[in-house]
Amino acid sequence: MLTLQTVTNTGLAVTIDVGDATVLHPTDKQDVGARLADLALNRNYGFTNVVASGPIFRNYAIEGGQIRLYFDYADGGLMTGQKNGLDPVQELVGVAPLWFEIAGTNQIYYLATVLIDTNNTVVLSSPSVPYPALARYAWSANPQGTNLYNRAGLPVSPFRIPAWSSAPPISSIELGAGSVQSVCAVPTNVTWWVEFNSGLSGTPWLPLVQPQTGTGSAQTVTDPINGNARRFYRWCQMP
Repeated sequence: MLTLQTVTNTGLAVTIDVGDATVLHPTDKQDVGARLADLALNRNYGFTNVVASGPIFRNYAIEGGQIRLYFDYADGGLMTGQKNGLDPVQELVGVAPLWFEIAGTNQIYYLATVLIDTNNTVVLSSPSVPYPALARYAWSANPQGTNLYNRAGLPVSPFRIPAWSSAPPISSIELGAGSVQSVCAVPTNVTWWVEFNSGLSGTPWLPLVQPQTGTGSAQTVTDPINGNARRFYRWCQMP
């Protein structure tokens, strides 16, 4: 999907609902061909009435204890559905989407409670994740039972929100009387948080500052170490 987002004249036909994990060449070639044809008809032959793709993750927003997801190719609406053989996708009224997971900054994922909300968005939450930072959908080699589609009967592509940027933010650290102060410039509209570790020998990284949105200015974090003379810090961010 990263290639799709960065290379021109490329398309993606998602087939996670019609494949077979035990057969290299599954028997359902018709749906694969039809979905590839939809791409060509819409983008190359001017058939604007043909939906080119299933929903593709575009953006997200952290809203307190939940994450809201936004998608492209969802203008006609989102629905849960079931694909049986060569038959069209049948809508499952009242059934929640499956295969969504969320996590905090510790990257421990839990199954999410999922709601298809207004403006074709999806809202994720979990009582096990009071401060969500990460999300993923159908993140498996064989995600059987995925059921989120657009109204054209095309499935959502698997995706995940990255844990942090490839280059961790550079921060400064100063020791004070009974505390440690760290400063880092955080870009606008970037979700950031700070973690600490007391040993780096298999001990987990723990949150010092919960996820929040950057304003483009330098952020200052103070840790009252209370006698913990040895701590390691890292600033994390999601683009």
